[in-house]
Amino acid sequence: MDNLKAALRILKRRFGKSALTTPEAKIVYASDVTKEKRLPAVIVFPENTDDVVFVVKTAVRYGIPVTARGAGSGMSGGAVPVENGIVISLARMTKIITVDEANNIALVEPGVITAKLQEAAAKVGLFYPPDPSSYKFCTIGGNIAENAGGLRCLKYGVTADYVLGLEFVDFRGEVIRTGVFCTEAEEPDLTLMLCGSEGMLGIVVKAALKLIPAPLAFRTLSAEFASTIGAAKTVTEILNNGILPCIMEFIDRRTLEAITRFVKIDLTGETQSVLLIEFDETEELNREWSEEVLRICQRYNSVLIKTAESFAEREDLWKLRRAISPSLTRIASGKINEDVSVPRGRIADLVDFIERLGMEIGKSIPVYGHAGDGNLHVNFLFDKDDAQDTAIALRGAEKLMREVVRLEGTITGEHGVGLAKKTFLPMQFDEKSLKLHREIKDSFDAKDILNPDKMLPEKAGLRQ
Repeated sequence: MDNLKAALRILKRRFGKSALTTPEAKIVYASDVTKEKRLPAVIVFPENTDDVVFVVKTAVRYGIPVTARGAGSGMSGGAVPVENGIVISLARMTKIITVDEANNIALVEPGVITAKLQEAAAKVGLFYPPDPSSYKFCTIGGNIAENAGGLRCLKYGVTADYVLGLEFVDFRGEVIRTGVFCTEAEEPDLTLMLCGSEGMLGIVVKAALKLIPAPLAFRTLSAEFASTIGAAKTVTEILNNGILPCIMEFIDRRTLEAITRFVKIDLTGETQSVLLIEFDETEELNREWSEEVLRICQRYNSVLIKTAESFAEREDLWKLRRAISPSLTRIASGKINEDVSVPRGRIADLVDFIERLGMEIGKSIPVYGHAGDGNLHVNFLFDKDDAQDTAIALRGAEKLMREVVRLEGTITGEHGVGLAKKTFLPMQFDEKSLKLHREIKDSFDAKDILNPDKMLPEKAGLRQ
């Protein structure tokens, strides 16, 4: 406790009123979307790299854990602080330092909102593809920490595919440069080690991001199906025919019913699922692929197919998709959103299992997600004040994870492990692999200062 008091004095001396210790501030920064709460001792708001270095050196000196965070939009508990730890909010490091048109590179600070970068790139005819559903408020630093995916990941990949180099602060408070920021060619490139590391290996203070030429044209379709299995099989058939949409989203009937409570949409009585499909090639190729997709949808008994005829209609479809998560949150006090992913040939198997699981546990389980790359969001809704209802949802989530691993999938497609899934990690990795994960953490953070309680389960062979 004496160490904590000493660290607080030093941080308050440096940051003044920007070092928050009020009960209200602690509550605000105690959680992310998971609602798991742990009260920090202090929240600081660095404005530059030197500030971050100062905080980390102070934390190391007094042995106090540090959790960095962006917008707190994560769904795995990755930004939930350690009790009585230090929270570093990167919300004030918001500079888009440069958008280099000649080399198709953007240099940004970690607090830049993803949508702001997309807008800056678009102004010069360039495109930043990563597109999390929370793009209007999530930050680049958080996207890198969780290796965020998004709607366009089928065609364009995930955040790591666009990170060319990083500057990050390590556990000693030293600034490490990777990728294009390296000055020596023989230095190992640690860039990909940081992507998806959930703030456990270092705190990103600058990123070099790849931009690409903007898409030429768009064509967006909505296909309704009389069964969820029909839609799932359609996804596999489309991809097996060499057709590559930039987006292919699956939404089941339960999810659609949740949305209709808050957003007006017209559905046929037969509709059990919807695919939202978008192409962004040339107008000619978009039309050719769309016509082939229509034929495939009809083979799998699609009951209604619509093509967006204007920009406004296209935007309405994506507003519908982005309304899903908040709509589900509003119809139940508790929600577990599992972002599992399976090989695309097993999507129908997964959807069928979820149907049977819902009947087994007596719960409606809404499902939606990035079906094109096998990443589905499976939602267990429950009354958080009812212990029995909560236990049923948790058991359902565990059964889902076991089935996903059996289907040769992964327990997280884009949300990360954090606190929410660390107990599931041994389903995916054997003890030897988990020990290697811990050794990597130790090599980057020997004092276990940076976000220390995330991802890695405590069990035999690991740190106790």
